[in-house]
Amino acid sequence: MILVTGAAGKTGKAVVKALAASGARVRALVRRAESGAAVKVMGAAEVAIGSFQDSGALARAAAGARAIYHICPNVSRDELAFACAVVAAAQAQGVARFVYHSVLHPSRRCRTTGRRCGSRRCCSPPGSR
Repeated sequence: MILVTGAAGKTGKAVVKALAASGARVRALVRRAESGAAVKVMGAAEVAIGSFQDSGALARAAAGARAIYHICPNVSRDELAFACAVVAAAQAQGVARFVYHSVLHPSRRCRTTGRRCGSRRCCSPPGSR
């Protein structure tokens, strides 16, 4: 089972559809129950209802998942807090893989060079690559 968060949005629906088309079983996390039918049409085998601020809902959604594809609402000022909450649920449930899909925070400043980068490799200390 792969959990897709933010599944009711345009990108979330596309991810659910692509994963389901590839044969994956998908659980879609949506904020409102009325969004459930739309993600089921896209191929979600299961729908979980909850918000990123509800740790219990996140834990239930992550239970039994082997991977999480996390999509936060676009340009949310709470994106990092939401991501941390989903990561915490993933860790608590023993989820092995986590994909963080971001528009606002796709890269960061390199600790070594100070440049913006999206690769851990460029942030590795010299000689450790």
